[in-house]
Amino acid sequence: METILSCVHFDGWIEQGGSVDTGTNATKQVTFLKQHANNGYTLILTLFANGSTGDKHPVYINNATYSSFSSRNTNSNGQIVYWRTAGY
Repeated sequence: METILSCVHFDGWIEQGGSVDTGTNATKQVTFLKQHANNGYTLILTLFANGSTGDKHPVYINNATYSSFSSRNTNSNGQIVYWRTAGY
């Protein structure tokens, strides 16, 4: 599951976000609909509890570029991560 929403303001400010299923003990790549001008944007991840157990396990940002980020899930069950970026 991956949902992406994007809004570009008249001055070039970009807001985008969505949700992604991180999978089981996996790294997941998310590509933005609109790439940022540089890596000076804010990236926020929020965990949604695992559906079967209610557990929340750490999700780490492996790499973030102007056009994407990848996250690493350490959970033996998949979990949903909501993400959001804001910046130029």
